[in-house]
Amino acid sequence: MYRGILLALAIVGVIGVAPAQGQLVVSNLGQSYDFNYLPSLSTEMQTSFTTGLSGPLTLDFITLGINTSTGALGGGGTWTAHLRLDNLGSPGAEVATSDAFVSGPIAPFSNVQENIQLEFVNFALSANTTYWLGVTRTEDSGVSTATRLTASTSETISNFGWTIGNDSFGNGSANGVGPMMFSVTAVPEPGTYSLLIVGGVVGFWMRRRKLAQKIAG
Repeated sequence: MYRGILLALAIVGVIGVAPAQGQLVVSNLGQSYDFNYLPSLSTEMQTSFTTGLSGPLTLDFITLGINTSTGALGGGGTWTAHLRLDNLGSPGAEVATSDAFVSGPIAPFSNVQENIQLEFVNFALSANTTYWLGVTRTEDSGVSTATRLTASTSETISNFGWTIGNDSFGNGSANGVGPMMFSVTAVPEPGTYSLLIVGGVVGFWMRRRKLAQKIAG
């Protein structure tokens, strides 16, 4: 067994840790679309999410559900996500901001639902902690872009104990209609990949050893 562990450590030392890939950890995008809310450049729409005790804890990106409608003009909008700490059940201080996402123009007199990706630069989240996602947006004249909200309090996907809050805040107070529709993708810490590699190699070596003993017996 010790030879297997040493072999695994040697492999990790030689190839290093592979670049981490983001994992979808929590989402409610598959729930019903029931409401709209129009945030502005100065007024955020905010919904909380809570991390689990384990699993990926480096924020990669947020996928946000929006609805865009147009009149005679078919322009686009610019969205930004703001990550905030929890302050006794309300949004607190801002700790990270995403790159801006510029949605393209759509045809005049259209109504389009889409999911946009708001990227963060490897922000480290704490385990078992509540954060607030706040979004702001600007838009071209003749365009109305809004966050999609759901009356459902269920998650479509919930891995590692991550959850999404049951309400949203707008204009600084709870709106009582339900959470924004979004998902969180996070990246495991590098040590997680090392453990996976070691575990996989050791498991493979032990299976080979048992097979060899069975053949010899």
